[in-house]
Order: sequence, then C-alpha cells, then structure tokens
Amino acid sequence: MDLASLPIILRKELVFQHNLSPERAGCLIDHLALLSLYISTSKFALNQSESVKNTIFAIQNIGEKDFPHLVYREVAFWCTGQLYSGFRDKPEFCLPSDELLSQFVIMNLTGDIFGTGSEQVLNEMCEARESSNVLELAERLGVLLNHDLCTIKSACSEFIENNSKLVEKYIRKGRKHRNLLSMVRRIVLDHKDPKRLHEGLVERCLSDMFDIHDILVSATNLLTSHQSASAEAAVGASASTMHGVCLGDYLELKLLFALFCADKHFHIV
Repeated sequence: MDLASLPIILRKELVFQHNLSPERAGCLIDHLALLSLYISTSKFALNQSESVKNTIFAIQNIGEKDFPHLVYREVAFWCTGQLYSGFRDKPEFCLPSDELLSQFVIMNLTGDIFGTGSEQVLNEMCEARESSNVLELAERLGVLLNHDLCTIKSACSEFIENNSKLVEKYIRKGRKHRNLLSMVRRIVLDHKDPKRLHEGLVERCLSDMFDIHDILVSATNLLTSHQSASAEAAVGASASTMHGVCLGDYLELKLLFALFCADKHFHIV
C-alpha cells in the first residue's frame, strides 16, 4: 500500500464506515495519538457495552443496527472535542487510557453522566494520571444522574399538571427553546432525589408530551369536521415520528385518542 494514500483511505473509512463528520475524521487523522486512542477505545467500548446494550437502546432511542455508529460518534466527540483541546493547549496534558475512556463513553451512553458532569469527570481522568474507576470518580464528584425513564415521565407529567398556565403560554407563544429549557431546569431542581434527573432525557420527554398535545389538537380539528378516519390516521403517522421516551408509544397514544373520542362522543371508523 502506498503510504501517501493512507490518510485518504483512513478518512474514507472514518466518514463512510464509522459515520463521522469530515471535520472529526480530519482532526483524528491529523493527530495520530488521538486517532490511536479513538480506534482502541471504540473496540473496547463495543465489547464492554454488550451487557448494557438494552439500556443504551432505550436511553438513546436506537436499534441494534445503529449501535456501532453511535459508539463511534460518541468516542469521536470526546477525542476531537475536550481531549483535543487539552492535547493542543497543554504541553503536559495526559490522555486517558483507552479502557478508562471506554468506561466513560459507556456511562454517557447509558445516561449515568451527561453534559457538564461528563466534562468534569473527563477532566479528572486526565489530571489524575493514574488508573481509577470512572464510576467512583463520578460518585465522588456528585454528578451521577437518575436516567430512569418512568421516573422522568412521572416528573414531567406532574410538572405539566401543576403548571398548566405556564405550559399553555409556552405552546401559545411559539415554543421557544429557551423556555423549554427553563421548564426542564425547574423539573430537575424540583425533583427530590439524591441523584439529579438527566436533563437531556427530561427535555426529550417533555418535548414528546407537547408533541402529543399537537397531535390530539390536530385530531380534534379533523374530528370536528367529521373526518374521524383521517384523524386516527394522523395520530398513527405522527406517533411513528416521536422519540418514544415517554407517552410516545404508539399504542398508548392510540388509547389516549380513543378515550378522547369516547369523551367527545365521536366514532372511530
């Protein structure tokens, strides 16, 4: 093989087989230490995550065929982001081992850590310069999260019930993302639990619940114009596009719709 063509071959593999963006692929190819860490960490993560695959599928809302690409993208995100910044800016920067980084990646995918909490853990991993357990680090830093989907669904439902005027205003005023994030923060802060709720999952759940509102309103409009078959079809089509974190299950949405129709004395054709 011509060594001059190796970067081109690697770039194609990273972009077309690993599904990375050209920018992330380029960053890895330009920094061999990061590329080596990316490759070995990806292998570790794919092997070590077998026992928690179902949890990752539920949390990330993916299927088996999308799993490898999810792992590749997550590893690349940290290698070309926070690790690249430290590697570039700090002469004495210490990259974590591939095994530790794999643990870290899996904990992000399972929802155990997220956002700024993840950044804290990774910083500590790089500064410790010694083997450690990522779970223990997260516990010590107090950044382990509650990612139970039923708990999150319950917290979001309770918030909507107790803040109906705020929710109506949010829907009426065009659903600005900053207002959604404000509600997410309130849900997280109000939840009484030693572990904070996973903000990303709360946002997704709350967004799904508002999507249901839109679906039912749309179905109501069709029903009032005596297009009940079209209304039910609209519910089914809309449900198939939802994230599925909470209340997004097709059967549950069909049940809500059926109860709504019964209450309004409409007939589902």
